[in-house]
Amino acid sequence: MKLRLLLTLIGCLAVAPVATQAETLTNDKVIALSKAGLSDETILTAIRQSDADFELEADELIALREAGVSANVIEAMQQKNAAGPAAAIPSPTRTRPAEARSAQRMTADLDRLGPPQITPKIGETYYTRFTFKYEGDEFPTTNYWRGALVPINTKVQLLEIDDDSFDLLIEETGMTVEVENVEKYSKRSVLQYAQLMLADRPTSLSQFPEEIQQAIQMGDPRPGMTKEQVIYARGYPPAHQTPSLKSPEWMYWYSRFNKRAFHFNANGILSNIEN
Repeated sequence: MKLRLLLTLIGCLAVAPVATQAETLTNDKVIALSKAGLSDETILTAIRQSDADFELEADELIALREAGVSANVIEAMQQKNAAGPAAAIPSPTRTRPAEARSAQRMTADLDRLGPPQITPKIGETYYTRFTFKYEGDEFPTTNYWRGALVPINTKVQLLEIDDDSFDLLIEETGMTVEVENVEKYSKRSVLQYAQLMLADRPTSLSQFPEEIQQAIQMGDPRPGMTKEQVIYARGYPPAHQTPSLKSPEWMYWYSRFNKRAFHFNANGILSNIEN
């Protein structure tokens, strides 16, 4: 009888689930998850299900953004720290209002890629936030794809800014480019577009694979890129036909009569470009 009872207990222990200690997430681990190309939803799930030891002072927040961690994930990290180890970050898939707020944050995030936005000042030197082309000495904010290539992180000096344009001196070539803001297409003021285009430090691309970095610098958007990578490679689509960056289709003009539709899947990955 005792032998039978002992064998029964051993059998129960063999099939009982083994308790494991939750992994402790740190800033570096979140950055590693983001660089691995995991979606925000996957990273948010990891934050919800794990203990956390995040450092979220101003310098750390800047480092997270420059490493490619989205504003949505950083906000979840802040919520986790504020609420303590047992806190559960609400899943954006459960309530429609939460989904709407998440989508709004995603759109705002794409409007603020790279280093923190600054107020450009005449005479100062900046770095371009995305790759673009100019023809003659003009770059219209309709973002045509004609003429000379200016890669992301090119050093430029802001020479002049007025109500509908600003002038940039490309330091490497000595060329002056007039950025002409066509507000009915860009849906932004001159200052807003200058903030989208200029940064006081280079944008870090090191979190991306080497071939993606090269494609961005060459202005070569291609299937498999994220929305962030497409903007770095091609700039912003004119807002009159792409009013929301959360849209699955972005419309770019390559010339006045030549436009192409960029189609993104549900995860924000470029699936194809339609001529």
